[in-house]
Amino acid sequence: MLFTLSRRVTRTLAISALVALVASGCTKHKTQAGQSPGASPPASSSPQKFHADFKIGGVRAVDAQDRAPQANNTANDVARKVVNLVNTYYNNAFIDPGLWEGGFHSKLVGLFTDEAKPSVAPNLDTLALARVSTTLKSVEPKVQTLGTVSVLIEKDFGVGYATVSTHFEAIGTPTDSNGTVDVIAQSAQFMVAVSDGYRIAGYDVTTRIDGQAKTASFNMPAQSGAAS
Repeated sequence: MLFTLSRRVTRTLAISALVALVASGCTKHKTQAGQSPGASPPASSSPQKFHADFKIGGVRAVDAQDRAPQANNTANDVARKVVNLVNTYYNNAFIDPGLWEGGFHSKLVGLFTDEAKPSVAPNLDTLALARVSTTLKSVEPKVQTLGTVSVLIEKDFGVGYATVSTHFEAIGTPTDSNGTVDVIAQSAQFMVAVSDGYRIAGYDVTTRIDGQAKTASFNMPAQSGAAS
């Protein structure tokens, strides 16, 4: 899961020495196109950076008054915000090493409502890589599937909440580059609107890292729609 970053190689031969070698005919060295004599082969360096790329698979407006197309338009708008939140969550929890912080994932808690925040720390080993992150240097997503985003439409076209399920599979590369690690996460999430977007108000998550499964859940409080 590393990509090759070509490094420039400087000439180590002085021009005068090169001219002397050519003139004397003592050395006939054939090089590959674009490669300087005496150059070292390109070497690997920093790991490739991956990112979450979940996409909307479907949207369902749950409207008791069946007010299409207005309800559908509202649901589609909410779905876009929900997908942004899902992608941000997976980047923080599983994909971006720059956000793992040695397994602390301090920015992850900000994606949850005030009511749900206290549940993050005790469930961190399920909600994210957590301690496992210290043994990995990168995680490459292989499967990123988003289920139908269901949006509850209120009488005034406000949004009660949104729900969505996700399925994520990835391959982790250990820090010692010895073998690979399978990372799988499945979740059902309840999301509500807050002043600056959407937050996770409830969840049911199962993660499997190298076959070891863990589950965690938090039920969305009845009044989470009041937002945090």
